[in-house]
Amino acid sequence: MSVRIGGARAACLVALVVIASPAAWAQEDGASTIVRTGFVPDPMVLHGAASGAAPLPLSEPAECRQGFFEASPSHILVLETRMGFLRLYATGPGDLALAVRDAEGLWRCSDDRFGRHPSVEGSWLRGRVEVYVGTRARGERSDYQLRLTEMRSMRPGVADGGDAGDERDLARDAGILVDAESGRFDGIRLRRGFLPDPRFLAGDAALPADEDGIDASVLGGECHGLVTHAPSHTVELLDDLDFFQLYVVPIDEPRWPIGRSPPLSLVVLFPDGTFVCDAANTEGLELSRARWEPGLFRVWVGLEPGRIPFATGSGSARSAGSADARVEGSQFSD
Repeated sequence: MSVRIGGARAACLVALVVIASPAAWAQEDGASTIVRTGFVPDPMVLHGAASGAAPLPLSEPAECRQGFFEASPSHILVLETRMGFLRLYATGPGDLALAVRDAEGLWRCSDDRFGRHPSVEGSWLRGRVEVYVGTRARGERSDYQLRLTEMRSMRPGVADGGDAGDERDLARDAGILVDAESGRFDGIRLRRGFLPDPRFLAGDAALPADEDGIDASVLGGECHGLVTHAPSHTVELLDDLDFFQLYVVPIDEPRWPIGRSPPLSLVVLFPDGTFVCDAANTEGLELSRARWEPGLFRVWVGLEPGRIPFATGSGSARSAGSADARVEGSQFSD
């Protein structure tokens, strides 16, 4: 994809890479689960039942004061290699909490990292790791699945073989209005061959006074920034399009110097229930695909600290030219 703001252009290529891992594995030997780098399948799934017996006897960190656990660990992992990145997350019908004691004896705890699903992650040294899966309320009981992954894109709802409905449920739990029929600002309906091309929708990424904002990183992938509960815009495609792109440019802001990017992010909920996001590079942000199916697309423009009015552009022309910082100056050329 390409992004242009203020006459500059940057290229961003996205590729799906399938890797056949060398002999690396994870296995359960009864009392413990042995894990080493490159384990397959990824994610690895462990099952259990959580019951909230008592809080952990810890004063720090503060996250570990959330939830109730059994006295013995739910799972014991034996890491045979150092893990550069490993994420553990628990899913289930109940409101779960997660506490992990690593090989150094340090505690990592989580309550609602991904919606209502707890998760801990980071680098891990070789050795014994104790995993406690509990519940938010004392005395509650819930079956759960604990997943381990080395992939940063893996998360509840989409990383566990779940379907788009799981991803929508995750977003709904976080407070995102995934069923909204309209946005906070203007929406648009488009047919194949629409004119003028591109079309612009103006809005403001600032949070309303009565909202704290939702951290879009709960959706994983490239999603980031604070978004509102309701989408910024809705874009309804009445026909399938062979090529279509959405991009965001600031309005009435000075052009961003080289190496700086507008503190915005783009989150799009597709009609099939999947979220696709783009994080701003040094020039801006854009989402484009070769084929778009008909349906209602819900669009959030996220905001890093600050207040940035913006314009959302949509177009089907493959040759995108300079988009001036002021929406009135936006133009397309070869």
